[in-house]
Amino acid sequence: MPLGTFFITGVFFEETEFCARIPEGDRNDEQSAAVQFMKDAPYLFGGAIYADLKKDGGSDLKGLMYDYYGASVLTDIVMREDYLSFTKTYRQPPLASVTYIFKREGDAWTGQYVVTNTGHIGPAKCLVTKVPFQLLIPPTKS
Repeated sequence: MPLGTFFITGVFFEETEFCARIPEGDRNDEQSAAVQFMKDAPYLFGGAIYADLKKDGGSDLKGLMYDYYGASVLTDIVMREDYLSFTKTYRQPPLASVTYIFKREGDAWTGQYVVTNTGHIGPAKCLVTKVPFQLLIPPTKS
């Protein structure tokens, strides 16, 4: 289990439905056709994973995250050299928990998410950056 703090930044992709008007030739908007599209839209997320040190010398990984749907807490975090997984639980119900599983591919992590209550599966990618301890110390006042 790694010690320290890590920033996690990435995207999850969700199939999104939207409509657009497609003009036909030289016709005006009143004679255009409405077309419905389905597309995997990227949604950004960002947060931190950190080691919560215990009095007995052990530690647990904890985390926080924020995305389009709001703030969440990360639990059940497993972080290894080439594997990362966690469960994201939103602070504002009724949003369902989401489990992410990633495998390292070079500098990036590629994987998927599963929405707990529906079983919906979608793709996700992220970057994990170890944070230098000095970044977390406030600057001194002059």
